[in-house]
Amino acid sequence: MNYIEIEDYADSETIDCVLREITKLYEGESHKGKFVNKDDIKIFTINGLNLLNNIPEILSLYNYSYDYIRRKYYENLEHINEMDIAISANVLSYTNTDKFRMHFDRHQVTCIIYLSNNPLMPLKLYPNVRPDPIINGKKDFELSNYKPINIKPIKNKAVIFNGNRSFHGVELSPNDNEVIFNDCRYSLQFAFNLIKNISYTRDAYYGR
Repeated sequence: MNYIEIEDYADSETIDCVLREITKLYEGESHKGKFVNKDDIKIFTINGLNLLNNIPEILSLYNYSYDYIRRKYYENLEHINEMDIAISANVLSYTNTDKFRMHFDRHQVTCIIYLSNNPLMPLKLYPNVRPDPIINGKKDFELSNYKPINIKPIKNKAVIFNGNRSFHGVELSPNDNEVIFNDCRYSLQFAFNLIKNISYTRDAYYGR
């Protein structure tokens, strides 16, 4: 698999519900989530059981994504035991110049679901620029032969790619002539593996 974009991905009422509830968590004073501003990551995030306890509807989107990817692309798709790695919601504000540095994921398969439109904060993606480090070990990679793909967030669009092989991040695009629909970029991230029982218990992670 290179990367996949799917519009009108999931049930629209569920998407609307999840967006409303994440907006409440982001704008409220309950401190259910975490504001991160370090290591070139500036973001609001909430994940794992904390997220599911506050917005249980997300579990149906997670299960739908697992079944969809398993049926369409990877029959050997596996759940990740650490729920804070497996399920997260992120909010980035354009006016606050939030960002998420270029990186590789630690897991093998990533599914992003956009909950709002925000063309000024696209996903910058270099698909499959290195071998899978879980199987082959970490190796040097070279971007000069690859052209990045910029994927603009559109509500209810999913992007599926090989997370630990694809270099990606979120960067502001201030020269874009499109009208911004929402200051904030709301998204869900689901993580999966193709190998059983990989542990991330001791890993550092911005959401922890």
